[in-house]
Amino acid sequence: MKTTRMVLGVAALLLLGVQGCDDKKSSPFGKAAPRKPGAKRPPPRRPPQAPGRVKRRKSTLGDEDFAESIQTNRDPFRSYLGEFANPIRRTVRLQRKILLPRYGLDELRLIAVVTGRVRARAMFRDPKGLGISVKRGDYISKNAARVKQILPDKVVVQIQEQSEDTQRTADRVIELHSKAVREQRVN
Repeated sequence: MKTTRMVLGVAALLLLGVQGCDDKKSSPFGKAAPRKPGAKRPPPRRPPQAPGRVKRRKSTLGDEDFAESIQTNRDPFRSYLGEFANPIRRTVRLQRKILLPRYGLDELRLIAVVTGRVRARAMFRDPKGLGISVKRGDYISKNAARVKQILPDKVVVQIQEQSEDTQRTADRVIELHSKAVREQRVN
């Protein structure tokens, strides 16, 4: 079986090779017949021109052809969404360290004040019993109240309140001892 295939393959190659041996010199590209000796070379062929056709001038490009113009050159990567949409006003969120950010100012209790030094300190306790020491300028609670002033028996904090159009600040006083505790001590 293998030998018959091999013999058929060799025979096919020989037939193709013999067919290619020919005395005539022909080209598959259809070249012109060879010229006779002493004959003049024919003029080169030019494509026929239309009767009303005008010769085109070569254009030269200048710097003004490459200059950017809003009317003629549009930026394909520019987003025009901002021109048609109303601008969205975003609130600026400052990145500052806030102490006790889980609790509101009403939940924190002032338990100690240390004064008499250069930097006075106050201690607040959260509902779970954790105490934390603060100094002037620190931010405490959920609403980021800034410690404005530490006095011997109270702490003044500054709260920024935001409404739709305005932003205002309000001072709130947190006393060391509530009124009920003071009344008990007096009696």
